[in-house]
Amino acid sequence: MGLIGWITLTRLMRMEVKRVFVTLLFLLFVFYSCLDFSKVSYRGLPITIEYEKGTIRSGVDREGNPWQQEMFHHYGYFEGIMGADGKELDVYYNPDGKSDKIFRIIQLDTLTKEFDEYKIMIGFDTIEDAKQGYLVHYPDEWIGFGGIEEISLKELTNELSYKR
Repeated sequence: MGLIGWITLTRLMRMEVKRVFVTLLFLLFVFYSCLDFSKVSYRGLPITIEYEKGTIRSGVDREGNPWQQEMFHHYGYFEGIMGADGKELDVYYNPDGKSDKIFRIIQLDTLTKEFDEYKIMIGFDTIEDAKQGYLVHYPDEWIGFGGIEEISLKELTNELSYKR
């Protein structure tokens, strides 16, 4: 193949790479636009539900092992309330519960055993119900649970209470 043939082949390859890239971007856009996160409100605070009760949450752990977990309660975040990890504050919401109580889980880093982040539990009647509502989403040997406490709405909305 001569020089002209290589130039032509190179141009065709570049065009194909661009076409594949544009196709992937389009598919990503379509996938993202199909994600319909539910919006709910708790005592006037907007919550985005990322995983509804009965859906499967999945990811990859630190060692690169994939995991899956059926959700027994809704899971999402409070919009505009930043957690200690710099992301919006995570919340487990019991859609079947009627309680106005708010519980705060202290989650530990499983490697260092030091504070990692808070998880808020709403819709649970007792501190034990909230603890079990959290632990049911983790393996039996989970060492990331660092405690639980009942908090007020004022404490929940006080951004400074999430900085460690």
